[in-house]
Formats: sequence, structure tokens, C-alpha cells
Amino acid sequence: MPIGWRRIAWFVSFVIALALAGEMRGLGFGWPATLGLAVVVWIVLPVIISQLCAAFVLLHMQRRISRADFDGLADKIVDATKGLPPDEQEAMAKRMIDDTLK
Repeated sequence: MPIGWRRIAWFVSFVIALALAGEMRGLGFGWPATLGLAVVVWIVLPVIISQLCAAFVLLHMQRRISRADFDGLADKIVDATKGLPPDEQEAMAKRMIDDTLK
């Protein structure tokens, strides 16, 4: 998960924990219950948000890869890189893969 998303997840969970703590105190709950639940929300919610973000990113990547034409890509790479030095083989293979994903 990108670092920006982690910061957003942390900030959102902190705001939700503060709102929950304020609401609980308004309803007359004690400090131990209020702070305990707020800390749990503040710790657990970013994990849930990060998992949702990771699922979103992976789903997007899978859709993009499934749309790409990978049929016979390995054979095309082997044919194109025959006889090239190892450094050029690697560069050519990366270029062909990138072109396929575009």
C-alpha cells in the first residue's frame, strides 16, 4: 500500500476513534471503556483500510493483466532475445513485457 494511503488510513481511523470517544463520553461511559475502545478502533481500522486498499490495487492489476495479450509472450521473448548478450536480453524482455501491459 502506498505510504500516502497509510497516512490517510491512520488519519481517518484517528478521527473516527476521536468521534467514537466523544460520543461514548456523551452517553456516560467511563474513561477506561472509552479509551479502550478508541485505541482498539485506532489500531484495527487502519489494518482493515489497508487490506481494502490492497484488494483494490490487486483487483485493478489483475484486470489489467487479464486484458493484456500474454499468449505466447514467453515464446516471443525467447525468439527475440536469441543470440543477445545477457544484459541486452534482460532489457529486451522487460521492454516487451512493458509494451504488452500498455
